[in-house]
Amino acid sequence: MNLALVKLTTRSENYRVQAGSHVYDATEIFRTLPQHKKECFIKLAFYLFSFFYYLYRYVFIIQYRNACMLTASLCRMIIALVSES
Repeated sequence: MNLALVKLTTRSENYRVQAGSHVYDATEIFRTLPQHKKECFIKLAFYLFSFFYYLYRYVFIIQYRNACMLTASLCRMIIALVSES
């Protein structure tokens, strides 16, 4: 998932440098502004999606580990009670 963003960033930066368009005058800035704005919003949306996805997975894994530990401790308690009887 992160490779897509890296590829998009390097592709757009390489294109600008190779095309020689890294030097802008005032009219050129306003002409390319809508395209650049759209690209920035797409990157922002991707970053936000990635952040919340990773946060969700992090919380899910922590809950899963806690549930496994709880289940294991309950199984040990049950086995200990059964073996005592």
